[in-house]
Amino acid sequence: MKKQLFKCAMMVYAAAMMVSCSSDANLSCDVKKIAADVNGVQDSLMLKGTDGSCEVVYAPDWVNVSTHDTVVNYVIAANKDSVPREGCIVVTSGHSQLSIPVEQGVKTSYLLLTDKEVKMAREGDTVRVAVVTDGGKVNIEAFPEIVTALNGSYLTLISKKNEGKQISGEIKLTSGDISEKITVTIEGDVCPTCNSTGYVKCPKCKGQGNTFSMSIQGIIGCKTCGGKGTSTRAGDFGYRNGSGKVPCPTCKGK
Repeated sequence: MKKQLFKCAMMVYAAAMMVSCSSDANLSCDVKKIAADVNGVQDSLMLKGTDGSCEVVYAPDWVNVSTHDTVVNYVIAANKDSVPREGCIVVTSGHSQLSIPVEQGVKTSYLLLTDKEVKMAREGDTVRVAVVTDGGKVNIEAFPEIVTALNGSYLTLISKKNEGKQISGEIKLTSGDISEKITVTIEGDVCPTCNSTGYVKCPKCKGQGNTFSMSIQGIIGCKTCGGKGTSTRAGDFGYRNGSGKVPCPTCKGK
C-alpha cells in the first residue's frame, strides 16, 4: 500500500511539472474521495473549472478511467486481495490539475466489539466502544436518542440529559455480510410497577397466555393478552397462545 501511495504522490508531482500551475488553477469536483467496497463500482464524476475538456494522467492499475468532455468515468474492479487498496486519479485540464483519492475495502470476515451492552447516565453521557474489523466501511444504525461517530477503530456514543423515563434501544453495526448489535440503556425514571419494562403479567391468565376450560376439556387462548381460539384433544380450533403480558397500568407501557 505504501508503494502505491508513493507512486501516486510521484505521479501527482509529475503532472504538476507538466502543467503550468498558476493562480488560475481552479480545477475541482464535488467528489472529494472515491470509496468502493470489495465488489467494486462503476460511476462517474463531473469536473468544474475546466476549459471544456480533461485528460487523465494517472490512475491505479485496478481502476479503469476514461473521459468525455468534463466527465470522468471510472470502473473499479473487484478486490480479490486480502488487504485494502488506496491510490488516486490525477486529471488535468488546461493549466489546472486535480488529484482524487481512491480507496477500496476487502471482504469482511470479522466484526468485533469490546462492549455489546452499554449503560449511560441520565445527566448525559459519552461512551466509546472499540470496533475491530478487517473489512471496509462500517454502517451504523442508531435510535433517535443516541448520536454516533465512528473515528478510526472507536465508535463514540453520545446521549443528552434524559428527564423522562428510562430509555432502551439498539445500535446496529454492519460491515459487508456481518452485523453486530449494541444494547444501550439510558438511565431515567423507573416505573415502580413494571421496573420500566412496559409490561406486567396478564391478570386474566396469570401470565400463562391461556386458561383451562372444564366444559370443553381444553384450553382457551387468553384474549386479554392476544390469544384466541381453543385447543382440545380433538384438535386446535384457531388456537393461538397469548403473550402472558399486558401494558403496565402505571406507565401505560411507555
